[in-house]
Parts: sequence; structure tokens; C-alpha cells
Amino acid sequence: MKFTVENISYLERFKQKFLLRFIIVIASTLVIYFQGNDQDFALGIILILGILFGISAHISSSQYFYHVELTKGKILLKGDNIGNPLQVELPIHETEISFERKGNREIKINYFIQLQHQAETYKINRFFNWNYAELVGFFKAYKDLKKEKIAFDEEEFLKEINQKIEDSKQWIKEP
Repeated sequence: MKFTVENISYLERFKQKFLLRFIIVIASTLVIYFQGNDQDFALGIILILGILFGISAHISSSQYFYHVELTKGKILLKGDNIGNPLQVELPIHETEISFERKGNREIKINYFIQLQHQAETYKINRFFNWNYAELVGFFKAYKDLKKEKIAFDEEEFLKEINQKIEDSKQWIKEP
């Protein structure tokens, strides 16, 4: 089974993670700057936070997966690593899967899949651009191939995600 989403370039991913946060910092420090309160301090804050946000955005934007394929005994991940093609092959029986959520309010919660193989962690839907119905399809196909039952806590995640699918009217696109 193949699951695919649009490939987002590294530059677009970087801008998505960096730009809004940095604009907010610049706006707030410019208020300090134009009030005449320690202008060197305000410029220093912009510089330091800009560098920190840039590093954070680079790290979180570097690896991105846009194609997941399940075959008999393997998971094939295709993606992008800072503008370079990335392909990872994981043995399905040595890889663990889990749904994770990101957000702090009920309305703003997003979900991604985390694959754990040995010491490596791979996140699918890190930029929340995957169709949730396809993520659920991938999760269930993985469980079927591995011949694992869906655990109680996983069922709870699936209920939450299915509710989000219903609320947003997402469905699997027909080929």
C-alpha cells in the first residue's frame, strides 16, 4: 500500500516554522526600540532570538516524509533532507508505530505518526499536511501486516482522529 502527500521544499518548510515566530519577536522588540527604551538591548534580542529561531526551524524542517509504502516485510519512507532525496527502509517487525498529538487546546490538536526503529525516530505528518484518513489507513495497514491488535490507547487516538476527520470532512482520495 502506498500513501503519498505533496512534497514541500526545504525552504517552504523552513519559512513555515521560522517566519511567523520571528515576525512576532521583531514586532514586539520594535515597540521597545521605538519607545526609546534601551535600543541596543532590543536589537540584541532580535538578533539572539532570530538565531535561536533559525536553528530551531532548521532542525525541525530538515527531515520531511511525503511518501510511505508498506510492502510484505518493510516500510519504505521517501522524503527530503535539506533539499536532498531521502529514502529509509525499515523492517516492519522491528519497527514500532504510535500516534502522537501536538497542540495545547482541544480545537488546535494535530496528529502525526511516529515510527521507532532501534534508536531512530521518524515522524509522518510533521507539517500536518497529510489527510488524516490516509494516516489512519496507514496505521491500520501496518497493524494488519504486523499482525498486531490495536491497543486500547490506540483505539482512543483513532476515535479522536476519526472525529476530526468527520468534523473536517476529510476522506481518502480515490486514485
